Amino acid sequence: MPIYVDFEPIGRRGECPNGQSLLDCARQLGVELINLCGGHGSCGRCVVQVMAGVVSDPTPEEEKFLTPARLQADYRLACRTFPLTDCKVRVPPESLSTPQRTQVESEDYHLEVAPPVRAYRVSVPPPSLEDLRGDAERFRDVLSERHGLTVSTVDVQAFQALSTHLRTQDWTVQAVVRDGQEIVAVLPPEPRPLGLAVDLGTTKIAAYLLDLLSGKTLAARGMMNPQIAYGEDVIARITYAQQSPKQAEHLRGLVVAALNRAAAEMATQVGAKATHIVEAVLVGNTAMHHLFLGLPVGPLAQAPYVPVVTSALDVKARDLGMTIAPGAYIHLLPNIAGYVGADHVAALLATDIAHTGEATLLLDIGTNTEVCLAQRGRMTSLSCASGPAFEGAHISCGMRAASGAIEHLRLVGDRVEFQTIGDGPPVGMCGSGILDALAQLRRAGIVDRRGRMRTHPRVREGNT
Repeated sequence: MPIYVDFEPIGRRGECPNGQSLLDCARQLGVELINLCGGHGSCGRCVVQVMAGVVSDPTPEEEKFLTPARLQADYRLACRTFPLTDCKVRVPPESLSTPQRTQVESEDYHLEVAPPVRAYRVSVPPPSLEDLRGDAERFRDVLSERHGLTVSTVDVQAFQALSTHLRTQDWTVQAVVRDGQEIVAVLPPEPRPLGLAVDLGTTKIAAYLLDLLSGKTLAARGMMNPQIAYGEDVIARITYAQQSPKQAEHLRGLVVAALNRAAAEMATQVGAKATHIVEAVLVGNTAMHHLFLGLPVGPLAQAPYVPVVTSALDVKARDLGMTIAPGAYIHLLPNIAGYVGADHVAALLATDIAHTGEATLLLDIGTNTEVCLAQRGRMTSLSCASGPAFEGAHISCGMRAASGAIEHLRLVGDRVEFQTIGDGPPVGMCGSGILDALAQLRRAGIVDRRGRMRTHPRVREGNT
C-alpha cells in the first residue's frame, strides 16, 4: 500500500511505494537532496526532520553523523530512513541541492568554420500534367543540376517534411546536406541553419547555440546536471545506473530533457525553432558520455576501467530523444580512457597543445579534473576527482557554490569579513571561500607553512 509523504517547506507531496527510503521518495517527488555518496549513508548530508508520522529506527550510520540531541529532535538521514506510515518531513535549507552558480561566459575567438552540414537554397518547379515526377525526384534533380550534388541518402523524416514545406513555401526550401552525401533536413528558405554545442559535465551543463554560417555564438545556457540528485560524483551515478536498466534510462532521460529545454529556450531567444538545429556536438567525461548514449557503465567501475567505445561517434539525434531537426546528427568526440573523456579531447583540440613547441601543462578543472603534459610531441594525460576538494565534501561546513555559501573572505585584524552567494545568511563555505580562508590564515600567520594552526584568540579547540 502506498505511503503519502509531504516535504515541507517545499510543498512537494505525493504517494510513494511502501519500502522506499525518504531519499527515494524525495527523488520521485522532485525534491533534490544533497547526497554526495549516492544514497549509501556515508556522507551524512541528506539530513531531514520528521515532523509527523512513524518511520524506521535510527541506523548506525545515522548515529555516526547525527548527535543524540538531533536524533531526539527527529533529525534523520533521508537515505537511511523508511516511512512506515504517512508522514510530513521538513527539509533544512542546507540539505537542498540548490541551483549552483553556472558560468558559460568565455573569450570569443573568430574562427573559420567548416561544419559537416551545408544548406543549399533549392527552388523546385511545381508538378504539372507535363511533369509527373515525384516531389523527391524533382528536388534531387535540382540539387544535382544547380549545385552539383548527387546525394546518396535522404533521411526518411526529412523526406516526410519535403512535400509540406514545398507547398507552404512557394516551392523554395533549404536542403541541409551532411558531408555532401545525406539530406538531413528540409527547412523553410529564411532561417539560417543552427548548431548546438554541449559540454555535459558531472555537476553542470553548458550549452551553446551557434550560427553555422558565421560560427557566431547566438545564445548560451548554463544549468545543473539534473542527475546530481542521484549522486554528485561519477562513481555514485555508475552505482545507481548499474542497479537496473530502468534506473540507467532514468538518468539518461533527465539529461535529454534538460538539453531539449535548453535548445528550445535558446532557439526561441533568437527567433528560431529547435528544429532549425541541424548539427550538434556533445562532449563529457567517459561516464557522462556512456550514460547519455545508454551504454553499459559497469566496465568503468572495474579494473582495468575500459570504456565500451573510445572512437568518435555520429548518432541520429532522434535516436537519443533529442528534439532538434529529426535527421540531424550528434557528433561525440572520442574518449581516451575510462576516466579521461571527450571533454578532455575538446580541450586539447581547442588549445592546440600538441603544437606549442615547448613543455606545456593543460588543466581542465571540474568535478573531475583532467591534466595533460605536452612535451616534444608527446602528450600524457590523467584525471582526478577534484570536485569533493573544491566543494568541501569532507569539511563540516563545506558546500557547493549555492545560495548562502561564503565565496570570499578576508581577515581584518581579529574581524572576519565575508561575502555569500546571493548575499544571504551564511550556511557554509564553497571552494573559493575555503581557498580565501586558507590564504588569509596563512598571511596572518595563524597557519604555519606545514598547515598547523597556531595559538590565536579566534582559534577554538575541538569541534565546537
